[in-house]
Amino acid sequence: MVNITANPDVTTSTGIRTDNSTQPRRIMIEENILSINPCIYGLNQHDPSAAIISNGKIKFAIEEERINGIKGSIGLFPLNAIKECLRYANLNEDKITGISVCYDPQLWKNRLNLEFKRIISTSCDIDTEQIFNKILSSDLLNRYIFFKDVSNVKNLIIDRSGLKNVKNICFFGHHLSHIASAYEVSTYKEATGVVVDGIGETSVTTIWKICDGKYEKILDIEYPNSLGYFYAIATAFLGFEPHSHEGKTMALAAYGKQNNEICMKMKEIIDTRNIIYDVSTFVEENATGFLMLDNGKAIKSIEKIMGFSVRKKDEPILDVHKNFAWAVQNILEESVTKLVNYGIKKTGASDVCVAGGVFLNCKMNMVVREKSHATNYFVQPLAGDMGLVIGSGLLMSKTKYKDDFCSLDFGPDYSDNEIKHILIEYHISFNKSSDVASDVAKLIASGKIVCWFQGRMEMGARALGSRSILADPRDPAMSDRVNNLIKHREPWRPFACSVLEENCKDIFENFNLNKKYPFMIEAFKVKRNWMNKIPAVIHKADGTSRPQTVNRNDKSLYYDMINRFKIITGCPLVLNTSFNDKGQPIIMCPSLAVQFFMKIPVDVLAIGNFIAEKKNN
Repeated sequence: MVNITANPDVTTSTGIRTDNSTQPRRIMIEENILSINPCIYGLNQHDPSAAIISNGKIKFAIEEERINGIKGSIGLFPLNAIKECLRYANLNEDKITGISVCYDPQLWKNRLNLEFKRIISTSCDIDTEQIFNKILSSDLLNRYIFFKDVSNVKNLIIDRSGLKNVKNICFFGHHLSHIASAYEVSTYKEATGVVVDGIGETSVTTIWKICDGKYEKILDIEYPNSLGYFYAIATAFLGFEPHSHEGKTMALAAYGKQNNEICMKMKEIIDTRNIIYDVSTFVEENATGFLMLDNGKAIKSIEKIMGFSVRKKDEPILDVHKNFAWAVQNILEESVTKLVNYGIKKTGASDVCVAGGVFLNCKMNMVVREKSHATNYFVQPLAGDMGLVIGSGLLMSKTKYKDDFCSLDFGPDYSDNEIKHILIEYHISFNKSSDVASDVAKLIASGKIVCWFQGRMEMGARALGSRSILADPRDPAMSDRVNNLIKHREPWRPFACSVLEENCKDIFENFNLNKKYPFMIEAFKVKRNWMNKIPAVIHKADGTSRPQTVNRNDKSLYYDMINRFKIITGCPLVLNTSFNDKGQPIIMCPSLAVQFFMKIPVDVLAIGNFIAEKKNN
């Protein structure tokens, strides 16, 4: 059965701003909110992060992984991220006016109740004492006692953060934080909000009616009916890492085709006949503790249904795997498009904003943008759990967000003096450039692969011209070269591009020049006359590309470099991939940039106003 709660009252998560957010507010003192994604003791698990929201502005935000070097930093409290926030914003404990947390202890009690019910319902053949022992061994009772009193959760946050004098701590639901991260920066007044992910507290998919900063949840699909879990276990079945490498499944799907036998068997896993998908039976039958999937059990179930074995890591990818990926991606696109259309029908608002990890799927976003009934479609580029701190922080803020949300450059930057010191320390030969944009454009045009380290580090999964590896998109061999030698990725995985905003209409189909797409979060079909001009940034199977549109106002140095490349070559875009190696977070600081440059066979490091070039690389 699909578990749906429809039309509840306007959500009342602790501390939510329910007044009319369009009305002016008098700010008596400077407001500095520390927003955190804790990732300990059940308060989420992955992407720990922190942000400073000052009077409605995103002053600083960073993921824990960028500092400790541990990709995803699963189960780690973001203490380093908190310290970096306070350091960069020049704040001490006394200047923090509140802490926002993107999980609601009240909703967590609902999750624990679901876990109790699941243990009892699956233990009908054992006696009461055995059931009680099973509950004790799962630590459910201790967690229930802990979350029953919100002061326990507050004390945990205070103890781990070390901010013992901050008394104002507010908690916001996981899905509420997700949708607020999109709506609050979207410029929409009235909107339909959609969140799809693995699981929050108990919710896996929610639809919201939002108007003037008031949030009404009109659809709440709870565990076990998780579309995020469905895509994650399909990713594991293909031999990739679930909850991490879903992008590989998305990329592989384009190489497959519709296989009627696979599509028929897929119906035993997920039912898509109705408006709302249903994968609840499959998830429940293959669940483990903490409302999570037992990956091993789920994979065996898929093997039994499909009639072929799981692909083991490093085994060849066969046609059957490609066709399986195609079916999974197709189901995702159809299911989410139906959800968006359902939401628009229920709310009457055709401006749509979305968040949640499933919306990191760029190809799906293209399909929803083109095929749904949405008039305007805004995807929060920090759709995964790193973006929760933006949502919960803005919800707690007494000041409405007013900036133009066109950049994710929320992290640290470094002076030329700091950079020069590191270059000298590592004995790197370098020159100081009087025009780094022009010099780098010439190097890329000559076939060099350039590590580009400029300004404040971007947040999120995609490099957006601050910590990037750049190359010439015109070279048909460049994609394989960067994949094999630099990124150590599968050769079939495509690269994105950074393109001058004013040239996008000429290059991409269905591109609206009145909108901005600066985040590489949506794919576009490349027009036929450009297919042979920029082969290194086009998906070889479906002819799409993931553009980051760039204009001079938002990213002046990066724009000037691409514009200079256009003057030299006639091509208004460059290949752009993240400045990191396989399994490594995007590089944050100059020392890591130099270490990468020394280790990996790139040609050039353009860092601040300095250029280091390898000879005879």
